[in-house]
Amino acid sequence: MKNRVVLAIILFAVLISTLPSLPAVALERPNITAGNAILIDLDNDRVIYGRGEDDTTIHPNIATKTIMALVVMDLEPNLERVITIPPGEYMGNDFGIYSGGRARVKDLIIAMLIRSSTEAGNALADFYTSGNRNEFLDLMNEKVESIGAEDTVFTSFQGNQPSASSTSMIDIAKMSLYAIENPTFREFSNMTFHVNYNETVIFSDNQSLLFESAGFIQGAVTITNHFTHFSGASLGTILEQDGRRFFAAVYGSADVIAAPADTRMLFEFGRAAYQSVTIVQEGQPITEVRVAMGQRGSQRVDAVVAEATEDLAALLPVNFDQSLLIRRLEVPLRVDAPVERGQILGQLVYEYDGEEVGRIYLASTTAVELNMMSYHLARLNNFFTNPVVLAISVLLLLLLVTYIIIVIRYNVKRRRAQRFKATRLRPKYEDKKR
Repeated sequence: MKNRVVLAIILFAVLISTLPSLPAVALERPNITAGNAILIDLDNDRVIYGRGEDDTTIHPNIATKTIMALVVMDLEPNLERVITIPPGEYMGNDFGIYSGGRARVKDLIIAMLIRSSTEAGNALADFYTSGNRNEFLDLMNEKVESIGAEDTVFTSFQGNQPSASSTSMIDIAKMSLYAIENPTFREFSNMTFHVNYNETVIFSDNQSLLFESAGFIQGAVTITNHFTHFSGASLGTILEQDGRRFFAAVYGSADVIAAPADTRMLFEFGRAAYQSVTIVQEGQPITEVRVAMGQRGSQRVDAVVAEATEDLAALLPVNFDQSLLIRRLEVPLRVDAPVERGQILGQLVYEYDGEEVGRIYLASTTAVELNMMSYHLARLNNFFTNPVVLAISVLLLLLLVTYIIIVIRYNVKRRRAQRFKATRLRPKYEDKKR
């Protein structure tokens, strides 16, 4: 189950930029305070709610610490390593972060993730680039490029100050889902508290956000959160509940209390507005595909049955209109023998109200042997109907006809010459004879 979750997240991170949103349903949309938001059904890789999700001018403060943490994890194989914090202005003395202080690398990463500590991020950036923060920014931008976050640019990692950095809600989803696939990141971001190297205790803002005001959200895991006076509160969360999985991100909520409340409303909307419907079951016969040159034993085989290779579960509106659910087959008109059992023959696609909601592969239920006589006849037919062969044959025929014409004309001229010669010599011969 865990491997399937990881695979789904990886596939979603690569493909999300091409996925359309589902048609809106009649259910009332959530009255959230966030200026930008996105809700994704992870089981179907579908965006089911969006507000300004394509806006590419969002400040990436919600993802800044996430990407910084991922860059450090790439650079440092031993997160238990104890480092000396380099010279700099660090205001986070509550976390034991000050110039010349000692801390484990993981202490600083955790401080970034569960308390959004700017000082911890500064300390790590200074340590790994010898104070060259532009170099660390380059590493962050290389990381988001490798993730496929095309709308994201970091010009500063000071998430609490305005800058030219920018991103989109789509990219926030990509970065968050990529990060949570890392088991170490998931462990750190889900901590309720952490004891530092110097025995300072850090309590998580992530978990407290899910407990306060909005009520505890059972099954929710916070990936990242942030608050600034210029952009409001932001929160990125995964929910795994009752066999369904969602990702929600809000940006620009009114305050740190409103952000989890907005998130809760998004999750409730997703659960109430849409349902996962199994349209096709694994092994279900779908269609027949014609087979050329096929046989089984001594019997000729003209077609095989194509079956579903897996269940097709589509995310559909509650009380959806069955007439808007359209099936489309993407299979060839025919396939050539031999055909193996389980061989992929095509795909089955379902659309709802003009949008694709599901796609699975179709495979042959049986094996079909190749009829050798039919095969050789087909090869001969293909040879003689090949355009190149036809062109060469026509050329040879033209050459032959031309040759015959030339030979005929030559023979005609030769006979005429012989007759003419004979006619001229006959009088002389007769004179001699007389």
